[in-house]
Amino acid sequence: MMRRWVAALCCATALGLSGCGGGNGASAGSAGSAGSDGTGLDEASSFFMTDLEGRQYRVSYGLSGPLRATATGVDYRADFTVDVTGQGYLGASSSVDPPWGRGLVSVNGPILVWGLDIGGVRKPYVVASNLVTQLSELEGTSFSVLGSRADASGKALDAYTGSARFKGGVLQLCLPDTPTPFDQCPAARLTSFDATMTGTEIQLVSPGKTLRLRAARSGDGPLLISSSRDALTGTSEFWIGLPNAAQYSFGEALLTETALGDVNGHSTAVLAGIDHDTTGNPRITPSKAAIPQAALLRLSATGNLGVCGVTATLTPSAQPGLFQGTLNGDWLPGAYADGDWVKAQSCFAGPVYHAQTSNVAVSLGARGGALMGRWMIITR
Repeated sequence: MMRRWVAALCCATALGLSGCGGGNGASAGSAGSAGSDGTGLDEASSFFMTDLEGRQYRVSYGLSGPLRATATGVDYRADFTVDVTGQGYLGASSSVDPPWGRGLVSVNGPILVWGLDIGGVRKPYVVASNLVTQLSELEGTSFSVLGSRADASGKALDAYTGSARFKGGVLQLCLPDTPTPFDQCPAARLTSFDATMTGTEIQLVSPGKTLRLRAARSGDGPLLISSSRDALTGTSEFWIGLPNAAQYSFGEALLTETALGDVNGHSTAVLAGIDHDTTGNPRITPSKAAIPQAALLRLSATGNLGVCGVTATLTPSAQPGLFQGTLNGDWLPGAYADGDWVKAQSCFAGPVYHAQTSNVAVSLGARGGALMGRWMIITR
């Protein structure tokens, strides 16, 4: 895959980190170029990126220049580093300790999750490099939907789950109070949207409401991404729809950018992997069996890991494909005993909903819980 090819080029040896001007082979436009949308990068040389609060960007990153994100009034640039496992870190090589201390730049998966400090505050961003361009690519697909709403500062106001189905050019979206099979959706909670497409943007229209979203291609089917912001109040809404597909173990533990630990949506790195329990339900664990190279090197050199590890045992909800459980984050100083990491103080804890495919796993703090509206999106 292109991302793995670039990761290999960016990593000079198996024993260290290599500084990269980018990570996907797409070159940034020249500093003075202007995209067709006025953001500074044109669509042919850049990708769609959004934060979780309705701000959208064009982004480019490649071997010939730094990561660059542009929007109206924004021209953000930063170097980053990629290790031999394909894990990226914001900042020039050896300039940040630990390497994940400024932000993560994932380069694997149908969508990418980055931690960028645009505007001086580190938050998670979702990048989609392979977007659906025809509505026919959505036809017949059913989705598990997870969503949140936030105030102008990024503080969560609500979280919700639901399901959706695309058929005959219409997206049917069910948002019940509790997880419910799509075929049992209460009529008052089911909305039908007529869909049209311009470029890579899908516009959904129903009486009294219009939504705009993108769909990213994946091996399991399209992933829906909707991120919007009210221009007057600053309130925002973000939701993601995962195609209903078989759940798979991810194997290795991954450093992942998440806002689970902050009420205002600021993000940090956590260590989390996906496997299954004895009944086949997904389980989140900071497995020591395989961890990113930078974490292994730091642990070997200093004896200190210094990251929150995430665990969760999940059980099926009433909605097929949607799981629920309690998620815990615990500080991992780096010691290992009795077959597991030694855990120090708690970083965060609370009830979550969870859905996943073979290469994207999404956990969202449940309504009314301590982590309400906070996200962890793992990709590989």
